[in-house]
Amino acid sequence: MHGNPRRTSVGPSDLSQSQRRTSNTHQHHNKYRGSLDAFIKEQRKITTRVEEFHSDDNQSQSSRGGGLLSQVDTSPMPKLENTYRLEPVGTLPTTELRQISESIMHRMLQGKTYDHEKLGELTKLIPEEVKLQAKVMLNNCAGGNRYKLIAHTTIGQIDNQGIHLGSRSLWNAKFDQEIVATFSNNSLFAVTAIYALYFE
Repeated sequence: MHGNPRRTSVGPSDLSQSQRRTSNTHQHHNKYRGSLDAFIKEQRKITTRVEEFHSDDNQSQSSRGGGLLSQVDTSPMPKLENTYRLEPVGTLPTTELRQISESIMHRMLQGKTYDHEKLGELTKLIPEEVKLQAKVMLNNCAGGNRYKLIAHTTIGQIDNQGIHLGSRSLWNAKFDQEIVATFSNNSLFAVTAIYALYFE
């Protein structure tokens, strides 16, 4: 004996709900895509302003070798198998990272006087350049490409005042690192902090 085939009926209300779910999915995807495009566009603007700043001060590295972007490997990242490595191969070169930050701040702030309107832009440009140069160095170190970098710069006026800078993060105290570099002249001070987080 053969059983009767089962038939499923779909009413107008079911179709309407399905269409609404599909529409919501497309809306979320478009919203996410729009945010990603805006982020990428902003990063490109910041990188361009870094190059323009160097050009205006006649200290651009582009005149000596193609600029910052030429140092960054822009080729597509190869797809690698998961290594399941839960700890770094070597130690993080904290001294070299601090020297990079100090050199960049010295080059970009030397001879400057404090002006909150003009120097506000440098609080964005300095950490971006620090990250670019730090990534170039880490890519040449054993296991360095497993670190994610966050950089932050604070610039203030020297006027016989005291200041305390603090930060709070959730991280792995065994592998993650904080590197702090400072700069000062007769008019201003600057502090750049790099947070290197190991990506398992």
